[in-house]
Amino acid sequence: MDRRTFLTRGALVTVPLVAGCSGQEGEDGGSPAESPTATDRETPTVTETQTPTATETQTPTATETPPQSQSTTATGTPTAGQQAYPDYEWGRLSGVEPDPTTTIRMANTEFHPLIAEVPSGTEVTVTNEDAARHTITVPALDVDETVDSGGSVSFTVQQTGTFDYVCTFHPPQMLGRLVVTAAEQTPTTSTATETPTETATPTPIPDDDGGY
Repeated sequence: MDRRTFLTRGALVTVPLVAGCSGQEGEDGGSPAESPTATDRETPTVTETQTPTATETQTPTATETPPQSQSTTATGTPTAGQQAYPDYEWGRLSGVEPDPTTTIRMANTEFHPLIAEVPSGTEVTVTNEDAARHTITVPALDVDETVDSGGSVSFTVQQTGTFDYVCTFHPPQMLGRLVVTAAEQTPTTSTATETPTETATPTPIPDDDGGY
């Protein structure tokens, strides 16, 4: 076998080998198929839910109301007597019912009754049964009288209202109140007078012959 024959046979053997290597390419003769890459998955973010914190409710503390050192009128306004003499024990008047009377007694360094009630236009008499002198001082009525032991004074109140008074000689306990109410009006009764009715008497008519 000469050298040319050997090379030819070698070439025939080489071709199938090349063809076998070409089988690694894609079926369509193209490049090998690329392996799909892993798709990046988005990791869901966790939304933090804020838990509402408990709101502390502050319980209001009870406010202590100091006891009133003086009583007031129904509207809550101190009377003229309380304003003029604020250091007296006006709280003693709280809860006391008025006593209908026209006489106020001074005894044991106190006024009796503590609260007197009279209708307007009534004369009020104040008597002193103590050995010491006292005063009846009513600022709203311009009354300021000194009453000796065994003596008395009188005054009349025409206006209605609440009038606090004191004894200026004996603070802070000797005080009182005068409640003046509207006087009751007596209804007037009118009596109707009946007027008698006159009955007419017929006058006789005379006949022609002069008789009746």
